[in-house]
Amino acid sequence: MKTESSLLYRTTLVLAFLVLATLVLYYGKPLLIPLTTAALFAMLLLPVVRRLERLHLGRLPAVMVALMLFLAVVVGTFSLLSAQVMLLMKDLPMFQQRFNERLEQLQRWISSMTGLSTAEQLQYLQQTADQLLRHAQDLAVSILSVTTGVLVFVGLQLVFIFLFLYYRSRLRRFLLQLLPQHHHLQANQILDQTNAVMQRYVAGVFIVILVLAVLNSALFGLAGVPHAVLFGMLAAFLNIIPYLGIWIGTAMPLIVTAVVHDSLTSLIIIVVGMWAIQQLENHILTPRITGAQVSLNMLATVLVLFIGGTLWGVAGMILFIPLLGIAKIIFDSVDELKPFGYLVGEERSGAFGFSQIRRWWRKDK
Repeated sequence: MKTESSLLYRTTLVLAFLVLATLVLYYGKPLLIPLTTAALFAMLLLPVVRRLERLHLGRLPAVMVALMLFLAVVVGTFSLLSAQVMLLMKDLPMFQQRFNERLEQLQRWISSMTGLSTAEQLQYLQQTADQLLRHAQDLAVSILSVTTGVLVFVGLQLVFIFLFLYYRSRLRRFLLQLLPQHHHLQANQILDQTNAVMQRYVAGVFIVILVLAVLNSALFGLAGVPHAVLFGMLAAFLNIIPYLGIWIGTAMPLIVTAVVHDSLTSLIIIVVGMWAIQQLENHILTPRITGAQVSLNMLATVLVLFIGGTLWGVAGMILFIPLLGIAKIIFDSVDELKPFGYLVGEERSGAFGFSQIRRWWRKDK
């Protein structure tokens, strides 16, 4: 009876904690999203700050120099993206003309197959074309608005990143003071390991994005996709979202190419090329650059994507992966939590591809 009461008490505590954590994450997202993003970027910039400090530069100027370098990269990236979006907006009338031609071809095909009135088809399809054009224009304007909003968001991030880097020692001592003295050694080891792993992971992710942006742009240029650089960059950034990003990044240039080009050759080049790039990223780039720093199995990844998307939207789908990686480091370092680390972890590093499917198929348990 006593054992059952103890089990019921622990179960109640766990459920209460999960409910409270869910409420905090959902209602606190306006604050938690920028704080989490800033913390990851602070981990990325920490080696730069430490190197500057070893050059006998004070903490304040070292942090300021690192922030200026970070700001230069961010502004340069979004300036290039905005310029590409502006070029896309100038070509929207051409896309409308080509889309109308595709609609006329579809109209003739439908007429030959169904015998429907040409006038009715034309009216309906023209309305659809006008709606799609308006949506495309709204999307382009939205991208520019989002880009402007992102720059404002980056300004807020700079403040948080500065505070995290400047007060990092105080924050570390604060965390240690929350624990008993005999746990300080283990806590320091967990903090050092988390910091090192997240630094390599975040830096590796951005290196992979850069390589993918170059490869995607070259592929789309070879396939004759209009604004290949823009779609190449978007596909590279979308690759941050596991399993879903690659499909979205491939669909956009496919749709544009289907409207602009008459031949299927360009579509085949895009599909085959994106498959090859994805295999390269899965089996060479990510394992060698980011390594198995955040080795999560597919079940944990899909669940955390769903939970993150539900609680924080797109930001959650991106940020919850490294957060679960940090949780896994803690799980693996605390004996009582090691079963949870085993549950979310992946025994073999590697990406989701045909080789991974073969391994799953051959496993008996």
